Amino acid sequence: MKWGYVRVSTKGQHLRRQLDAMYEEGIDDAHVIIDKASGKNFDRAGYRRLLRLLKPKDILCIQSLDRLGRSYEEVPVEWNRLVREKKVFIRILDMNLLNSREGMTKEEFFMANMMLMFTSFSADQEREKIHERQKQGIAAAKKRGVKFGRQPLSEPENFEEAVALYKSGELTGVEAAKQCGMNVNTFYKKARKRK
Repeated sequence: MKWGYVRVSTKGQHLRRQLDAMYEEGIDDAHVIIDKASGKNFDRAGYRRLLRLLKPKDILCIQSLDRLGRSYEEVPVEWNRLVREKKVFIRILDMNLLNSREGMTKEEFFMANMMLMFTSFSADQEREKIHERQKQGIAAAKKRGVKFGRQPLSEPENFEEAVALYKSGELTGVEAAKQCGMNVNTFYKKARKRK
């Protein structure tokens, strides 16, 4: 059986290039497992499902090694688990040197492992660079005064009156929040800031 594994890190990223590669390999939709999750570890719903489905001598196709994962420590461990324990053959479509197959010599296996270590390290370094660039971008934006997070909701016109009635004991917090059309917790939080 031939399986395809496709992963993007965020919901906004596109799967088309990877899916097209799977279809070119003759893998139908029912045998393509998709994850929209970070490659920093293997705790992904789709990947866990894939592990349950894979049988010995199945072929697992992946567009590139970084789609499997981006952890220098975990990718080689997971690779060996798939190849040695589960007896699955792996095809990395953009790097034939990493492909596993039946009857590999020790030398071929050694070369594949060396390439795996190098490629895993490169993917891990790229993930760290992406995070560093994100941190630098956020810090630069904050220096320019850019605010992150949700914008605070504006208060309704009757808010001051409702707070006064709440603080005088004429209304409960729940009643005052309801009059303002606000969430109770939001009302309490905003009311505490009023003198």
